[in-house]
Amino acid sequence: MSGGSMGYIYNTLIEYKGYLCDPEMDSLLEDFCKVLHDAEWMHSADISEETYLKTVEEFKAKWFLEPREKRLKEFVEQIFQNAKNECLKMIGE
Repeated sequence: MSGGSMGYIYNTLIEYKGYLCDPEMDSLLEDFCKVLHDAEWMHSADISEETYLKTVEEFKAKWFLEPREKRLKEFVEQIFQNAKNECLKMIGE
């Protein structure tokens, strides 16, 4: 059946990734949409409750247990890496 029990709300929400103008909020939205996806698929009998609960556990571990500073440092490092790659493209490397 591939979902549908919750109206594919995760597809609607993920369209707003980038509109939040904040990499941390975009990441939170993306991860939460994974939870919504798996909840919908579980309620539609497409995945097991065990699979859904694993997704919830991963979400909670990242957003409720991992120190925020660590996540922010990863965002900063990714921004610098992306900028470096763009600069290298400009000089042909």
